[in-house]
Amino acid sequence: MTEPSSNMSKPMELSHVDVIKEVGYGFTSSVEECRQSLVQMGLRDPGPCMVSRVLSMMANTHSGLSEPLQGLGSSTTTAWGADKDANASNVTWNIDVFIQALYDLVPTLNWKDVVSELDFPGFFVKDRQGLKLLWHGLCRGLGSEPFPTDRLYRVWRNPDSQVSLFHQIMKNSDIVCLTDYKYRPVSMEILKALPEDDNRDVSNWKSLDLIETLLNLSEKVQYSSHVHDLFKYPVQHCPDLLMLGLLQTSGPMQGFRQELLTNLVFVFLSNHPNSAIVLQAAWNVQSHANVVRPLIMHTMADWYMRGGESEQGRLSRILDVAQDLKALSVLLSSNSFPLVIDLACLASRREYLKLDKWLNDKIFEHKEPFIQACVSFLKRRCPQIMGGIVKEENLPKSAQLPTETLATMLSCLQQYAGGVSQELSETILTMAGNCSILLNKPRQPPPGVVKTPRGLEPAFSAASLNPSQAPQQQQQQQQQQQQQQQQQQLEVLSSLGSLSISGPAAAQPPPLGVGGGPPLFGSSFATPGSPAKLFGAPPSGTPSNGPPPPAQTASFSSVVPSLGTQFGSQLGKSYCMLSRSSFRYAL
Repeated sequence: MTEPSSNMSKPMELSHVDVIKEVGYGFTSSVEECRQSLVQMGLRDPGPCMVSRVLSMMANTHSGLSEPLQGLGSSTTTAWGADKDANASNVTWNIDVFIQALYDLVPTLNWKDVVSELDFPGFFVKDRQGLKLLWHGLCRGLGSEPFPTDRLYRVWRNPDSQVSLFHQIMKNSDIVCLTDYKYRPVSMEILKALPEDDNRDVSNWKSLDLIETLLNLSEKVQYSSHVHDLFKYPVQHCPDLLMLGLLQTSGPMQGFRQELLTNLVFVFLSNHPNSAIVLQAAWNVQSHANVVRPLIMHTMADWYMRGGESEQGRLSRILDVAQDLKALSVLLSSNSFPLVIDLACLASRREYLKLDKWLNDKIFEHKEPFIQACVSFLKRRCPQIMGGIVKEENLPKSAQLPTETLATMLSCLQQYAGGVSQELSETILTMAGNCSILLNKPRQPPPGVVKTPRGLEPAFSAASLNPSQAPQQQQQQQQQQQQQQQQQQLEVLSSLGSLSISGPAAAQPPPLGVGGGPPLFGSSFATPGSPAKLFGAPPSGTPSNGPPPPAQTASFSSVVPSLGTQFGSQLGKSYCMLSRSSFRYAL
């Protein structure tokens, strides 16, 4: 039976609770005495409201009560006086005696309502023993009925009372494990490494109802610090379970929820067996996508900036995560310039993007603020380009930027130096001037590619790498040289075919150096020309004002001086061969 919750009944109920407290532990010395005491107090049919208050009082006074009350009146002196001797042998409340006495007096008492009535201003669970006594009394009263956990999760009128109850439940999972009762579970099918089943502290956090209830309580400023303390354990011991629960809750992703999500992203960026699958689930969540994705990107930037000496290691981790999430382009479009510039440089070295094109696109989009961010990035990563003397051993790893990346960035920034503020322009030109050697020297080929000057034998030729093939290659080169010499000889002979060499039976061939005969030495010169050009005669077919020169016959010896000094060395090399060939023509 439910008692009316009128304002007149509250003082009476409080007085009954105070009387039972004054009587002390002897009040529950036996079922018979407890039942008679309740009847003498006028509680023949106590309701859920009064029972909940008595249970709360007993939970908070399980030890340390003073001497029992005596001499309250003629009608009660005998019974309560008899309790004095019994109280001396009792050190706490016998909750089983109290529950049985209630069963005898009110067998129809609704114990679910008793749980609901714990939501009153004075309710507070102060320690482990108090929780144990209270929970045992409620379960004993419910008997075979399932515990109404929904009454614990709903919004209470007195949230401080609710916080105190959950605080003790989470600290004492061996007494109360909420997953032993009805609950909505967090969906964990995607996890590769599941939480420990035998860990009751972790099991409590499998309840989606619990997570939602505590998150709702965290929105009340006066209780936020107590609720925040409760979440420290799952962040450290089961962050994957908490992250999935947080993503599956129905409340708005704001306030403490965002703070909690940020802390969890930090955990999964560092290292965790379920990092990849949990971050994937967070990135692709539909209900909170407009909040979660920007929050993840902001957390990445914050985590990177806090890196210190491990900054580049964290940058590499962020790039790996971005690739797993297929979110590199989205991440590079954010306004966290220090991160996105460094990330783009690393991505270009892994050939995920073209750095020069990306820089131009970002400058076109953000203009001078992005150029300023690039300059600040170069100052931080390569302080020596500002002209100062910085010893390499004094440079942290984060300040060592690859030469290729530095050259690309400065080349791009130089293009826009004329369209920014004077100070920024001077800084860019100063950087470029200090790195002029890097900008002007040829770009280094990719690893494994060796570039050699033209016309020179490579330092790592096939012959040097495989000595067994050297003789064969040398033989081939000799054959090529012999073929070239033979070709030159043939060209010389063909050019001499029109020469007339004096002799007794010699015919009269066309004169040398007058007509337009074939070239004398063919391909041996860089600038080939006809003998008429070489000798200074007018080209073939050009009319002449004077009469044609007389036909001349000459010996080989008379021809050589007329060739000029510039060809003397070439003729000298083949003199003997030409002499023999000339006399053969004469014959």
